[in-house]
Parts: sequence; structure tokens; C-alpha cells
Amino acid sequence: MSLFSGAGGLSLGFKMAGFNIVLALDENRYCAQTFKYNFPGTRFILKDITKTSVNELKIASKKIVPDVLLAGVPCQGFSIAGKRMIDDPRNALYKDFVRIVKGIKPKCIVMENVVGILSMKTVNRTLVVSEIVQDFNKIGFRVKHRILNAVNYGVPQIRQRVVFIGNRVGEPIEYPAETHSNSADMTLDNEALLPFVTVDEAINDLPILNSGEGNEESEYSTSAKSPYQRFMRGSISYEKWLSESKTK
Repeated sequence: MSLFSGAGGLSLGFKMAGFNIVLALDENRYCAQTFKYNFPGTRFILKDITKTSVNELKIASKKIVPDVLLAGVPCQGFSIAGKRMIDDPRNALYKDFVRIVKGIKPKCIVMENVVGILSMKTVNRTLVVSEIVQDFNKIGFRVKHRILNAVNYGVPQIRQRVVFIGNRVGEPIEYPAETHSNSADMTLDNEALLPFVTVDEAINDLPILNSGEGNEESEYSTSAKSPYQRFMRGSISYEKWLSESKTK
């Protein structure tokens, strides 16, 4: 179940990992359109989470208790690109996630936000992340948080996010091992990590456009030149991409 689902980024990652997304919620109608297009089999609720009851979510999901509850909680109030106002009402939206987790009782939770959340304080001058962890602890969830960088997992972009992972079933909380690095001497299970995926490697199969050129949809200018491009086109799986990248 995905709350603050946006266009479905977190949901797509879990789908690729073998999960079935039974229900999603967001108040943005454009996100709803995109999500419904990419996840036609998922029930979508277009509504403000603060006005959504636990019972409403249970009915919409046909009372399926999800293994994992996801949340891409709004980050604008925490981002260093914004005003970082302590009393920004969006900063408290995570509490609605906690409220729904308490009522739905999934086995695990995953929540992500910008790195700026780590230094943000509440009106009481306590760290927001400390309150988040405490609020989950109060409802029986052990939670950890860590900064993950997408570039270390094969994304051609330096994109850091704080990822909260928790569960109520006593399982150890583990974060995924990095698969990519800019350091040749780092190892993973005695195997060298793959080098970062470059922007050129990701998009050099696209047509060259001058200012003002291009259409809503265009044909590729060449065949796929790299395992990453084949993966992006859906020709090979994530696992196959990693395997081919190690042997190229």
C-alpha cells in the first residue's frame, strides 16, 4: 500500500522487487493520472490523507493487510531549497502516516524524505527524525534511518534521500548493499563494485535535438548501446543488467 504515492516511483521499485501494489493514495490529480496509467490494476484514492480514515483504506483494499506500507512524505518543508519553516503544516504530515500504520498494522514500513530532514527541528526544538522514530516506537515499530544515494545503485544521478525502514515483527533492519561506486578498490562480496552509470551511457541512444526541436514522442536514433539502455527499454531485467554490466 502506497501513501503520498506521487506518480509511483516507490511503487515501481517495489513492483520490480516482486511486490503487488494493492492500493495507492495521493491528493494530486496529475499524479493520479500517471499512477493509474502505469499501475492499471491498482486501486487509487484521490484524496487528502488528513481527511482519509483507516477504515476507508481497509474497505478500498478489500481488507487486505499489506506486508509493507510505503510513504513518500512531502519534503518541501524540510528541503534546503525551500524556506524550511518550522511551522510548515506539511512537516507534520508524517503523523498521518503513523496514524494509518497504527490502524492498518502492516509488517513493515518504508518512508523516504530529503536529507534536510536530518537537521530540521520542531517548534519544541527537538529533531524531527527523533520524533518520527519515537512515534513509530510508540505503536510497536522498530525503525532505523539512513542516507542512501541513488548513484550507488545504478541510477545515473547523484540523488541522496533519507530512507526510514521499520517493522513490528522483530526482524533485523538491513539496508541494500551498494552495487556501484566511483572507487575501483571497493568490493562487494569479494567482487569489485560496478562504476557509476554515466549520463552519456544512459541517454546517448536518444536523437540529438537543437533548441525548440523534438516531439512528445520520438524514435530512438540508434539501437541500445549499453546494458543500461536495454534495461531502460524493458528488454532485460534488473538482474540481467547487473550481470551484463559486470562482464562488459
